[in-house]
Amino acid sequence: MSEQRSRVSVSRDVPIAMRDGTRLYADLYRPEVDRRYPVLLQRTPYNKTVETWPKTNFRPSPAFLASCGYAVIIQDVRGRFKSEGEYDPYKRDAEDGYDTVQWAAAQPWSSGKVGMFGGSYMGATQFLAASAKPPALQALFPYFTGSSHYDTWVYAGGAFNLLTRFTWVVRMMVDTAARKGSGMPKPLKELAEAMAELRKSASAEAGSDVAELERGIVALLSRLLNPVPLRELPIPEELGGYFFDWLDHWKDDGYWQRINTENEYGRIRLPMLHIGGWYDEFARSTLDNYVGFSRHLASEAGRVSQKLIMGPWIHGSFSRNIGDVDFGPEIDESERYINDLNAAYFDYWLKGIDNGYAETPPVRLFIMGVNRWRDEREWPLARTDYQSWYVHSDGTANEARGGGWLSPEPPVDEPPDQYAYDPDHPVQTNGGNILRIGMNIGPCDQRRDTPRDDVLSYVSKPLEADMEVTGYIKMKLWAATDAEDTDFTAKLIDVYPDGTEINIQDGVIRASFRESLADPHPVEPGRVYAYEIDLWATSQLFFKGHRIKLELSSSNFPRFNRNLNTFGPPAEQRDVRIARQTIYHDTIRPTHILLPVIPGAEPNDRQKRDDQ
Repeated sequence: MSEQRSRVSVSRDVPIAMRDGTRLYADLYRPEVDRRYPVLLQRTPYNKTVETWPKTNFRPSPAFLASCGYAVIIQDVRGRFKSEGEYDPYKRDAEDGYDTVQWAAAQPWSSGKVGMFGGSYMGATQFLAASAKPPALQALFPYFTGSSHYDTWVYAGGAFNLLTRFTWVVRMMVDTAARKGSGMPKPLKELAEAMAELRKSASAEAGSDVAELERGIVALLSRLLNPVPLRELPIPEELGGYFFDWLDHWKDDGYWQRINTENEYGRIRLPMLHIGGWYDEFARSTLDNYVGFSRHLASEAGRVSQKLIMGPWIHGSFSRNIGDVDFGPEIDESERYINDLNAAYFDYWLKGIDNGYAETPPVRLFIMGVNRWRDEREWPLARTDYQSWYVHSDGTANEARGGGWLSPEPPVDEPPDQYAYDPDHPVQTNGGNILRIGMNIGPCDQRRDTPRDDVLSYVSKPLEADMEVTGYIKMKLWAATDAEDTDFTAKLIDVYPDGTEINIQDGVIRASFRESLADPHPVEPGRVYAYEIDLWATSQLFFKGHRIKLELSSSNFPRFNRNLNTFGPPAEQRDVRIARQTIYHDTIRPTHILLPVIPGAEPNDRQKRDDQ
């Protein structure tokens, strides 16, 4: 990190002309000493004015970076807040990013070298700018950000990410409505105001206020998200029409490919520091970006120019307390660590300072459960022992009937499990990789007051030794349905000796997307298919005495839109039917979850184990 801190001056609303004459406005932070500095650029749709950012907003702050010897530009993207033009997510961010980078490099206070930084949307604007190859762009620092915007951001396994995308659009509509001088529908205005207040209260850590706000938001969402077809959701076309574009493009087609970062893995050859969270909605994307960009570089060059940090975090937060879990004191200094690391990273790449950054390990992982950081040389870990854990039952694995069991032993001749999935009574979302918008988020106790017959539960015996699971998780499922389309969901859970059940990861597959996200086909009712459910990735130490639980069902609402058990675009489907599902686990159809087990997991910390 730069040793000498500088006093900082701020210039507000600096106009930057794009190639089509549209002016985008930025705030500029510079050291007061008048000389040339490397430039750090962030392009945001969430308001460039730092004073409006909640405490929990993405760090580091522009004033801090400027004090380290950088000219820092925070720019409103096209059509947002002070900037001119019409807003359409990502549509012009490649060209506008290129133009802004080159403008910054040409300024008299610039050294000619530009880096970009930021999380979530501000990570995507980095990748899009880099795809246009502006010559002055030298390094990227993306965190909590996406790769395939189709498969993770808007859809997952073919299912629509209803909760996060609906609430995100409502948030974005506030500025659009103000710009156009038009009002928002009353329930959406109430939701937007409640979510804004929640962000403020969460920043102030006002526990009782947060709980009350969350209850109100859940009540609002329960009314707003129920309509079918999804075309009838109350989003005005003139304020958030791109929401319906997403619904119309329900397959992974050219609409999505134009902004797919995965297409750039072999083209963008810039240094990157990737940061993500195990409970972030972009957890898998962060890992995919690190692997994808590293793969196209020579091994030694890749180790220096691509680095990865994965914490236990939810989207955009470096807090130690997430959901129902306290991740311990090693998380307490995360925000300061990220601030300092950001400066050290850019000092190395933009100033050429030999500060030891190049020698730091390429991968740093937070191992949940034992709650410790560990450095690694690669991702996924080369020493991984992939183990199949199989589901078993006597045909009564339904949660309401006692459940089945999970073990490393393959099944023999066992009867299948069956349940009825009714879209009018879906399994409710409880935690997981969603945004903080009023629902339970991250790791949450999964115990239900009333067991459900449409949830299959498979639980292992208490573990005889600690077991670390670090890496990608896949579910291989043999199943049949009497519908032409349906969903299958899977959830991995850590069961504590006292009965607490904490979700680790989950996933979904829409049956019609079983072979291709670009070319879905209905299923043949009654036919058995082999499905793969992607549960993304984790790093979790299951302690001795804990049990591993796997839940299977057909809904996770409102995180994902309900499959009505009919085939077609979700925007148009309105006919609801009950589907009867059959899950097979026998010698020729051995349904199982593939766990990335790390041999020689670090020894038990006695105090940690006692706390579990």
